[in-house]
Formats: sequence, C-alpha cells, structure tokens
Amino acid sequence: MPDTLSPEVDEPLAMRWSIGRILAVLAFLAMVAFWAWIFTGGPKKANPDRLADRAWVSTAVDRCQRMLDDLDEIPSAAETPTPAERAKNVRAADAVLSKMVDDLEASAPTDPKDREVLDHWFNDWRVYLKDRARYADAVATDPGAVFEITENERLHRGVDDTLKTFADVNDMPDCAPPGDVG
Repeated sequence: MPDTLSPEVDEPLAMRWSIGRILAVLAFLAMVAFWAWIFTGGPKKANPDRLADRAWVSTAVDRCQRMLDDLDEIPSAAETPTPAERAKNVRAADAVLSKMVDDLEASAPTDPKDREVLDHWFNDWRVYLKDRARYADAVATDPGAVFEITENERLHRGVDDTLKTFADVNDMPDCAPPGDVG
C-alpha cells in the first residue's frame, strides 16, 4: 500500500482559486477588454479643428479649386529662369491666393467655435502670404534667396504645415498652400 503522507504523490496537485489568481485573471481580462476597446475605435474624438459647418467646407473646396485653376496659368517659381520673372510670378500667385483668402474669410460661418478656428487659419494664411511677399522681394535681387516660412507661435510648426493640416482635417486638400514657390 502506498504511503499517502509521502511528498512524492503520483497525483497532480489540484488548482485552487486563491485571491491572487482571481486578481491576476481579472487584470488579464481587463487588459484584453481595454485593448479591444482601443482597436475598435472606442476613444475616437473629433479633431477640435474640424468645422461643424460642412456646407461652408464644400463652398471653400470649390473656391480653392478655382484658385488652383488660376495658379495653373502662372508659371511656378521653379519654371522661371530669371529672378525678376520669378518675383513677378510669385507676386501674381500671391494676388490669387490673397483673393481666395479674402473670399473665404468674407463667407466664413458665424458659429463661434468654427469662427475661432477659422480666424487662426486665416491668420496663418496672412502670415504665409507675407512670407511669400518677402521671398518675392528677396528673389528679385538675389537669385539664391531662400523661401523662409514663419513658425506658428502656438503650435511651434511652420505656418505652411498648420495650413495643410487644417485643410486635411476638414477634407479640403485644395485649400492647402500650393507649393509653387519652394
């Protein structure tokens, strides 16, 4: 007869549910649930720069497309052989861009949240246009002039980047800076 008091028993030890095991299983299940929630898009929030007035966005897209069509008529800075021509073409493009910004600002929604976000965007456009004007003045006399872009003080990125990001967030890629200078 086998000795049941012997430490070498042939039977497996029974698994007991201790508080530690219960907590470990609950922690594991909580992590699985958390990652399932993350991967299914549970924490998605609308971008704070996304405009609520989608009708205005549609109008803006149409206006920006007209701006791009107008810019297609003007040779880009890279296509102009002389500094004087380059400056002239940048200034002509600036007039087209400025008119577009004026038109969009005049038709901007009156909703306070949308208007606040758009005011920042229009301000960045004005800064970007000043950068372009400064470049046109510089390149008129210096063929090696460099197009320098001002940094947005709030976001610490170039205003060209903030303009493009805003346009992307609002599904209006044609309203981003045209990239015709640098």
